[in-house]
Amino acid sequence: MGDYWEKLRARKIKNGIWRDTTIDSYDANWRKHLEKPLGKKPLSQMTHRTVQPVIDAIADKGLALESVRGIYKQLATIVNNAVQDDIIEK
Repeated sequence: MGDYWEKLRARKIKNGIWRDTTIDSYDANWRKHLEKPLGKKPLSQMTHRTVQPVIDAIADKGLALESVRGIYKQLATIVNNAVQDDIIEK
């Protein structure tokens, strides 16, 4: 997933889709919460069953609800784009 995240990030920046604040937030979320549990997993293994425990663990850390929602949104963005790119089957 990490390789795809880097490609997606670069594409969104190149195309001017994400603002600087979005990039900063997503970079921090990736480093702090997503890279370790999901970074080395193949996108083909991304299912609700593999992703939900990660989100649950993040929520259990006591982060603000909006922070958890932001991390979830980022993860959904990665997975949805992978589906659109035909990397993950729908």
